[in-house]
Amino acid sequence: MTCVTVIGLAALTWWEGAQRAQTTSARVSVAASIAAIAVSGLILGAGRQRQRSGAWLAQNVRTVADRESWTWVGTASVMVWILLLAAILGWDLASFLRRSPELPTLSYLAGRVTRFHVGRSGLYLAWLVVGLWLAWAHRRRRPWDARQ
Repeated sequence: MTCVTVIGLAALTWWEGAQRAQTTSARVSVAASIAAIAVSGLILGAGRQRQRSGAWLAQNVRTVADRESWTWVGTASVMVWILLLAAILGWDLASFLRRSPELPTLSYLAGRVTRFHVGRSGLYLAWLVVGLWLAWAHRRRRPWDARQ
């Protein structure tokens, strides 16, 4: 089953990479991929969460609200993410406003990669892998799924 799945995903990735941007077939295949990942996440994740969504959200809100539980590592991690996102947004905004080839936008750089079949396929594969990981990761095993 795993081998067939890997071969199927590889074929889908290669086929998607061959699609031209802004075509109906490219849009339909991406929409079908999104739907397949969402449905697989709902089916495979049903009843397998480590805790209910409400309890998870409440626990995270309590953790953020309780400054006593903050650690320097957690605070540093949040700051790094905020700085990274600010740098990316600032770079893209500055390059968009300046409109100079010396400071290209992120979409321009992505376009340089995705203009090739291998680049489109690779980016699509990375997107699929992240989506599948989000759909299947951190789910609790059912007793009959456990391998001995």
